[in-house]
Amino acid sequence: MASLKFQILKRIDSLKCFGQSRHKAKQKQKEADLFLEVKQNSLRAPGIYSKSTCDNYKKHALNFATWEREKHPEKEYKILDNIPRDHVGEWLKESMDKGESGYTTRLKAASLAKIFGCHTYSFEIKLPSKRGDRLRIKRSRHDVEYDKHFSEKNNKEVKEFCNATGLRRSEVAKIKPEQIIKDEEENVILDFKSKKEYRVMTKNGRGRFIHPLRGTYNIILKAKEKAEKAGQATVFEKIHHALDVHSCRRYFAQHKYMEVLQGLKEKKLDYICRDGSGRRYNKKALGITSENLGHSRLDVVVKNYL
Repeated sequence: MASLKFQILKRIDSLKCFGQSRHKAKQKQKEADLFLEVKQNSLRAPGIYSKSTCDNYKKHALNFATWEREKHPEKEYKILDNIPRDHVGEWLKESMDKGESGYTTRLKAASLAKIFGCHTYSFEIKLPSKRGDRLRIKRSRHDVEYDKHFSEKNNKEVKEFCNATGLRRSEVAKIKPEQIIKDEEENVILDFKSKKEYRVMTKNGRGRFIHPLRGTYNIILKAKEKAEKAGQATVFEKIHHALDVHSCRRYFAQHKYMEVLQGLKEKKLDYICRDGSGRRYNKKALGITSENLGHSRLDVVVKNYL
């Protein structure tokens, strides 16, 4: 009999859909749910569409496997599909009792739900609410111990590039000089969409064209030229592990939103935050900012970046 960890790895392999469209998969799932008359979940899509998501799911699923064999060593639970869903709930509760962040607990639950092909409700445990997450964010909004290991001077070029483009860490590490192009109006654009090899660099394979902040084109073109002269396959050969990329994405989001808003004729604030803060934004400007960041949900951008 294969070990529990091996079964999990095989299950994850069967779910990999790197480079495929998650949006199309969600549409097909919605149609299937309608046909079968089951409760719809607009966020549900079979498969795993991003390598980084896959790595996270794998890490948490294998940690669960170790816990499961220690807590429930019975022979019948050596088979993945025989494990009761409430075992996962028990595992999650232990983490919550230790003071684990709500975000991490929800990620763990999502990992196991994907492996078991069920909803997180099946684990018979109330997961931490997303409300209040914004207030608990420390990294990227305040100086933390980790930042002491990062030299602003030695990493000036890559940080400026990240501020200008809002790329994810994995995208900064993979972007090639050839992906930095200009449109007919001489605007600089980052191409993560025109080829499959570009789309697979993005989270969930959701390709996009990124429009950097105006006034930063020289930073981007300089990085491209430098990489081409050095014969590098990627724009940057190395990204410092302590570079706070999320902070750069936040900088980009805030400036891109204002940049787009200033160019609109109608600047009505027609998006109201649901967190009770009373904050209001322009929906169109939010949508454009969200698309540049590689997100489809406006609330994600508002909560995490603005």
